[in-house]
Amino acid sequence: MDTAMTKYQCKTCGGIYFDEQPDGIAYYHTCPWVEDKDGNISPNPDARDENPGKDKEGKGREKMS
Repeated sequence: MDTAMTKYQCKTCGGIYFDEQPDGIAYYHTCPWVEDKDGNISPNPDARDENPGKDKEGKGREKMS
């Protein structure tokens, strides 16, 4: 059965994603780490983590379709 998936854009990192994968498994967005001018990688201070049990911080998300 083909179901319509909802597409979102993260307002923190700009990532675009669907709330469900094509096989029906739920997708939980987490913002990627950021790289500074010296090449050091660290967690995004405004990161959004939608995994169950996590605080959904950051700037939120916007429904695109």
